[in-house]
Amino acid sequence: ANMQTVNIQLIHQASPTSSEPDLEERPVGNQYQQFPDCKKCFQAKPRRAHHCSVCGECILKMDHHCPWVGNCVGLRNYKYFLLFLFYSIITIGIYSIVAVPAVYGMIYPYKGHLSLNPAQALTAIVTLSFGFTLPFFLAFHMILVLIAKTTIELAEHSGRKSPYYMSPRENFEAVFGKSRVLWLLPCDTVSESGYDYVPNWGRDSLSRITDEVRL
Repeated sequence: ANMQTVNIQLIHQASPTSSEPDLEERPVGNQYQQFPDCKKCFQAKPRRAHHCSVCGECILKMDHHCPWVGNCVGLRNYKYFLLFLFYSIITIGIYSIVAVPAVYGMIYPYKGHLSLNPAQALTAIVTLSFGFTLPFFLAFHMILVLIAKTTIELAEHSGRKSPYYMSPRENFEAVFGKSRVLWLLPCDTVSESGYDYVPNWGRDSLSRITDEVRL
C-alpha cells in the first residue's frame, strides 16, 4: 500500500462501534479520495459535513443555516460570520453612545434632551436589544471554536469532548489562521480542505502507519 492509500483508509475509517455506507471515489484536487454519498443530494459527504435542507446540498463543516445572511455557515465562511458579529457589536456600541441618551430623555424628560420620533425610537430599541444579545451569541460561538465543535456537533456530542479537538490555540487558528495580523480582517485564512478531518481515535494510528510506510 502506498502513502495515499493509507491516508485515505485512516481518514475515512469508522469508529469500532459504527458503520458507514459504501464508499465511492470522488476527485478532490488532483487526488481521488473515498467518501460516502449523501442520501439526500447524492454528493460526496466527508466527515463533519451535513446536508442543509434549505440550501439543498451538503456543507463542509456545517455549523448552521443563518437566515440573517441567507446562507449556510460552514468551513469557508465561519470566520466571516464571527467577524460580522464582532463588528456588529462594535457598530451598535458606537450607535448607543448617541441613542441611549436620546431614549433616556424620552423616558425621563429633561430640559434640552434629544428628541426622537416614534420610528427612531423603535429603531433605537431594536438596535439596543441586539446589542444585549449579540455579545452572548458571539461568546457562545467563540467557545465552540476553542473546543473544536460546531453547533450541530455540540448537539451530537453533548457532554463529550470533540473527536477533532487539538488545543485551544490550534482550534482557534483552524478558523482564524496563524497570522495575528489577519485575525480581524475579512479574508480567507482557512488552511483546511474540509475533506481530510481525522478523529482523535485515528490520528495516532495514522501517524504510526505512516511511519511504518516510510520505513
